[in-house]
Amino acid sequence: MAFEELFGTGFEPGSIEIIPSGNRSRASINTATVHTGTYSCEVDGDNNESAHIRFEVPGSHSELYISVWLRMTHIEEYALVTVVLSDGKKVGLRYDQANEVWDAYVDGAVVQDGTVGHPSGDYHQLTLHVVIDDASGTIEWKVDGNADTSYSGDTKPGTGSTISYVEFFAADPGISGYNTFYVDDFVMGTGGWPGDYRWVAVVPNADTGQKDFTPSTGTDNYDLVNDVPPNDTEYVYTDTSGHKDLYDLADYSPASNETIKCVMQWVRAKKDAAETALLRPLLKSGTTESAGSSNPLTTSWEYYWEIYTEDPDTSSEWDEAGIDALQIGQEYV
Repeated sequence: MAFEELFGTGFEPGSIEIIPSGNRSRASINTATVHTGTYSCEVDGDNNESAHIRFEVPGSHSELYISVWLRMTHIEEYALVTVVLSDGKKVGLRYDQANEVWDAYVDGAVVQDGTVGHPSGDYHQLTLHVVIDDASGTIEWKVDGNADTSYSGDTKPGTGSTISYVEFFAADPGISGYNTFYVDDFVMGTGGWPGDYRWVAVVPNADTGQKDFTPSTGTDNYDLVNDVPPNDTEYVYTDTSGHKDLYDLADYSPASNETIKCVMQWVRAKKDAAETALLRPLLKSGTTESAGSSNPLTTSWEYYWEIYTEDPDTSSEWDEAGIDALQIGQEYV
């Protein structure tokens, strides 16, 4: 069975706001230390404070595959890459800073020592497979494609049997220490081991005939929604249910060794009144228009996303022509 993406990011929206505030601490967007693209995420435990970022897992799953590129810069205590179960228990990997390897970890205890090195100071790909079960659970992992030892046994330490989050955690290093690592090109999904994922940003570059929203300034709607990082002073707006905007995108030319696996659409929005307001991502491929989930807006800017694992116009894998003809936007519901 082939890997199917549930969520992923290379942090290319350029804003830490893609992670809700309750799911991050001492984390920031970085431009100096990246794996690919322009942005990565720095997780920095320091000054008697731990740090973390976590991503909600869509749906109900007791098995998950993860791929991420990590640069372990300075680890004085420990770091974790884990799934967080529905009861809050954590299962996954703990970084052994002395030996620069990953060990299997269940609810605060190391259950299997790793042997494949993940040296600090440079990016390396970590892939992880976790199955939650109180008898026949699994933790297996690879570093740069090299399989490490694995653990089989109890991976259900409490009552939780489904996975709520994927978390990257840097422990409290004490008053004089620091734990810092960088996260980039992350994906989670089901069905099998993921390959080497890279996330490429493609932004609107023209309006289309579908143009219902009002520009905050000027006449070009697309030019008010394509800033990376975002610009709060430029936006489009409406208060009319059913209004839609669609925008053309800049062309994307993949390298000869790249395959387009999915499209991840981000929309950033807020409301300015107390009344309920719903917005959903909108995508048009060929003659097929696909609307994502309806999201209740808040009075603060927030990101909303939708992932498309196949071209909705062909019900097949994405290709370069499909991406170049794609239009994206949003609908006020």
